[in-house]
This record gives sequence, C-alpha cells and structure tokens, in this order.
Amino acid sequence: MNISIWQARYYDGLSAASHAAEVTLGPSSLTFKTEGVSHSWPYKEISQTLGHYPGEPVRLERGTEAISVDDPAFRETLKKTSKTSFKRRPLAGRRLLFWLPILLIIGLGSTAALYFKGIPAASSYVADFIPPSLEIKLGHTTEKSLLAAFDEYENAEMSEAVRVIVERLMVGVGETPYELNVKIVDAPVKNAFALPGGRILLFKGLIESTETPEELAGVLAHEMVHVLKRHSTKGMLRQLSTYMLFSFMTGDVNTIASIAQNLGNMRYSREFETEADIVGTQLLIASGIDPAGLRDFFGKLSEDGINNETPGPFSYLSTHPVSEQRVDSIAAEEESYTSTEPGAYRALLAGVDWKGLIACTCKETHNHDDNSTDPRTNHPSK
Repeated sequence: MNISIWQARYYDGLSAASHAAEVTLGPSSLTFKTEGVSHSWPYKEISQTLGHYPGEPVRLERGTEAISVDDPAFRETLKKTSKTSFKRRPLAGRRLLFWLPILLIIGLGSTAALYFKGIPAASSYVADFIPPSLEIKLGHTTEKSLLAAFDEYENAEMSEAVRVIVERLMVGVGETPYELNVKIVDAPVKNAFALPGGRILLFKGLIESTETPEELAGVLAHEMVHVLKRHSTKGMLRQLSTYMLFSFMTGDVNTIASIAQNLGNMRYSREFETEADIVGTQLLIASGIDPAGLRDFFGKLSEDGINNETPGPFSYLSTHPVSEQRVDSIAAEEESYTSTEPGAYRALLAGVDWKGLIACTCKETHNHDDNSTDPRTNHPSK
C-alpha cells in the first residue's frame, strides 16, 4: 500500500512564521513531521477553515496550531480518508451558506431580538465560510466608493518606500489567499484602515507623523493583521440585516455596493485591536523588523491624546484610540522575544533620508493648503 506524503506549511500559533512540513493521512489521524519532530492530530480534534472551494489551499486547525496544504489533490484525498471520523465544520459551500442564517434563526429562537443578539457571536464562525474571492470583491468596491471623494497620493518615492516595507512584511506573513494592496490617500489625517480582501488605505497625514520607516512598518503590520484575521469581514457581518446577509452570501453585486456605502458604523472591537497589536508585533519580528517602531508610534498617539476628525466619507474609519494599556501589551509581547539574537533586525530603507522624504510630503501638503481647495471635492473651498 502506497502512502502519500503531502508537502505543507505548519504554523505553531506562537509566531507569524511558518515551517515546512510533510503530512500523511491515516485512518483516524493526520501525522506530520517538521524540523525533525513528528506530530499526530486525531481527526476528531481538527477543524477545516479553508479549502471548501476548488482552488483554495486546505487549512486545518487544531487549537492555535494550523497546517496548510496547496496541492489540489489533498482536498479530495482528505475527504475520502477521514469521512468517518474527521470533525468537519458543517455547511461548507455557497448553497449551504445561503441557509446558514435560517438555521441560526431556528437555533436562536422565534423572536427577532434574540436572533440579532446571536449574530455577533456567530459572525466569526460565518466568516470562515466566505470565500476570499468574495471578500476581495467587497474590498475593491468599498475602496472605489471611498476614494471617489479623495485623490490617491501620487509620489513615486513615497510609493516605492511603502512597497518595499510591505514586501519585507510579507516575509513574515507566509501563505495567504490575499494580495496585499496599499494605497496612499491624499488627506492630512493620521489614520490607516484595512478593507476586506487585502486592501489597505494609508493616509498621508499618518505617514508625515512618523519619524522612522520602522514606525510606518508597525502601522502597516497592524493593518495587515486586520486583513489576515478577517476582522473587517467579521465586523461587517455583525451589522448586516438578514436580507443583506442572504444577498451578500449569494454574491449579489448591488448588495455588495450597498454594503460598501454603508460601512459607516463599523469600528473594530477591543478584541480585534488587541489581536492586531500582538500579532502585528509577531509579524514584525518574523520579518526581521524592529517592533519598537509600532510601540513608539502608538506611544506618541497615546501621549498626544490624538482624536482624529476624519472628513467626508472616511468619518467612520477607526481612529485607533491608543491607551497606555495597549502600548504596554505591545511592549510585553516584544519583551517575550528578548532571546532574539543581536543583529536579527535589519534596517528598513537603508540609505533613504526618511526625514527628508517626509519633509517633502509635508511641503506638498502646505502648498496644497495654500491653494485653498476642498480635498473632498478637489474644488476651491468657499
């Protein structure tokens, strides 16, 4: 009997880094070897969070650990091998997703009030069944709607600097179904925001308030975690009406456009922000970037007591209220990696005069203000 060995990536749940692994499928358990150590996962203790759709990598989770396999044949082999004992999450597939809200209603009772209290608790569960392609479509539509009132900031040097930082951060991300796309918004606001599906909006005002590229990398790592952990999608699901939830899950374009225009009340929960802080710190370390940049930047916001007044359609964006407790949690996570070898952190944008680059963007902002134009309409202000 031939035993198939599948190449995979293993995530230990303690860092953002992944490790090469070899997986075999047995009658009652999955076994894999990574870095010379063998592991055995009983199927009854495993849940499948990705790979319900053709073309997606299969992701299996056990507690905080995870295994990801890209080979398309693995999905079918896993289904055949583990069909009698594998603990699968129910309702996989678009058709079953359509009926999930109805099952939630039955489970939560006959009253609408009780039903709507159950949605927040179920949103994270439902989000696991939304294909990345639908998230990407929503993110693109949302971005297009929001940027209709503002210009994208066009500065070749700054755009290249952001691209290099994102490229470095992707080293620590590992495999992901999302293609991270960062756009700089031409507005003097100290803010950044992650949309579903991998799109990140970075305001020029935030870039101008950084003192080092490591500080900007810290903010981008924080936002990337919001994308990778599907925080935007989960937050959105908590607020959808039943009708919009049905339509969104069936991929209705008009509903997606409506959602994009009505995300105004969405703010990340404290739980999501804390996770983005901690995992963002881990991502920086895994990418070889000094995580002190994230702590220092948030520390400045905490000391300054910044309360952004974001104009126009961006008024809903999370202003990332920073408390001393959040800064302390970032510092604690950083200290847990004190064993990192000296020199493990490599300087970002070596040879680039960051303060000079920032000074140029600030000068452009000043000249823009002198022209007395309204950034929401790009017409002279009255």
